[in-house]
Amino acid sequence: GWGQDNDSALATAPSSDSSARRIDLVGRVLRVESNPCSPQWVPPAPGALGLARALASVAGTRGRPPVPVTLDGHEGYVVRLRGPRTEDAFLRCTHGSPFQLYLQEGSMAFEHPGWSSRVWVLNVGGHPVLISASHGPDVTPAQETELVEMVESISFTES
Repeated sequence: GWGQDNDSALATAPSSDSSARRIDLVGRVLRVESNPCSPQWVPPAPGALGLARALASVAGTRGRPPVPVTLDGHEGYVVRLRGPRTEDAFLRCTHGSPFQLYLQEGSMAFEHPGWSSRVWVLNVGGHPVLISASHGPDVTPAQETELVEMVESISFTES
């Protein structure tokens, strides 16, 4: 089953579990670490496309270019990211984290080898909102599909 992992995430298990799945929702990304092997934090270009491009270009993630998407009527982009597959490749950088976002509340990262993420960056109320659906290497295709369907069923309400 699903449970709360931290303030912004739902997860099926701890990230050390290779069959774990998680969904993170982030309202504000201040900076992106462009190269984890030589940490250099850069602010993304403005808007959803700027953030999506910054994520797709993070060194070591084997990111794919942003693809336009609409979710609950909000336009944006989806980016696929894959972290290093092996423990050796994962630990090549001194702090061992191949992908990080610096957020207002902290940071988020691939924490173990073989993890993948599909990240939606949406324009909600004029601001980029990030939704990351991540999973370990032992997730089945059916579980990955369920993860994507959960994100695609999200709706936003204004308060």
